[in-house]
Amino acid sequence: MTWSYTLTLGATPVALSSVIPAADVTRVRAAKFLSVQPDGGNGGPLYVGGSNAGALTSSTNYGFRLEGGASGVPPAPFIWEDTNAASLLSEFWVAGATGLSLHIFLKD
Repeated sequence: MTWSYTLTLGATPVALSSVIPAADVTRVRAAKFLSVQPDGGNGGPLYVGGSNAGALTSSTNYGFRLEGGASGVPPAPFIWEDTNAASLLSEFWVAGATGLSLHIFLKD
């Protein structure tokens, strides 16, 4: 099954899994295919860190950076594929300015 969610950042880093409603958590724990794309209206970058960084993910402590949009056009999505579905969404942490959004599409 495929799923899509939008994560809007607050003041502290959050795991991708935090956006999943309680009703879906038992079904959407890991992903075979994961696409994350910053919103076109984002005025700044997003930083993605691993579970080892967790809540310490920041602009100086991250695994990769996702650029903000330009003139309302979102950048290309970042794609992650794991045919074993062993990539837990709780292992991906996101940091950025409050109010920035990240669109998530995944296949379980």
